[in-house]
Amino acid sequence: MPRVSGARGKPVRAGNSKENRAVHRYLESLPPGTRTRGEIDEEIRDGRGDEERCDAVASRTQNVLAVIKTADCVPILIGDRCTGAFAAVHAGWRGTLAAIVTRALARMQKEFGVRASDVRVAIGSAAGACCYEVGGEVIDAFEKRFPAGDLFTPTRAGHARIDLLKANRQQLLSVGAENERIHTS
Repeated sequence: MPRVSGARGKPVRAGNSKENRAVHRYLESLPPGTRTRGEIDEEIRDGRGDEERCDAVASRTQNVLAVIKTADCVPILIGDRCTGAFAAVHAGWRGTLAAIVTRALARMQKEFGVRASDVRVAIGSAAGACCYEVGGEVIDAFEKRFPAGDLFTPTRAGHARIDLLKANRQQLLSVGAENERIHTS
C-alpha cells in the first residue's frame, strides 16, 4: 500500500483540504476488503464465510491506517494507548448480531494484552434508531441476543426501527469497556 502522506512526505493534517482530498481519492480507489499483508495482524470475520471481506481488523503495527467504509452500518474504532493496539470494526446488523465488536476486543485482549477498561472507542455515524427499519426475522434474532428489548421502535406490523449504535455500546459495556470511554458521533 502506498504511504498516505501530504506534501513533502509529511503526515496528512486535519484542516488541510488539498491533502485530505488526495487521501480521500486514494481511499475511494481501494476495492472492498483491501489490505496489505504483514501490516494488519488479525482479521475477525462475522462467520458468513466471506473470504473477500472481513468485518474487523486489529493490529498494533505503527503507521498503519485502518479505514472502515460503510453506508448505513456502524463504523467502530477501538484504541488502547497502553499497548498501542487498535481495531477497526464494520458492524452491520449481521455483525452486531454476531458480536463482532466484542470479538474484536477479545482478540485485542488475547493477542496484544489489552484491558477492556483501558480502551477508548469511537462509534461513528450510521443509520440510527430514527430510520433503520428491519423485519420480523431480524427482530426475533436480536430479541434472543438482547433480551432487554430496548433496541426497537415499532413502525408497522412485523417491522421496527433498530438502534445498532446502542446495541454495540451495550455489547462493549458487557465486556468491561468503560461508558465514559465510549464516544458516539
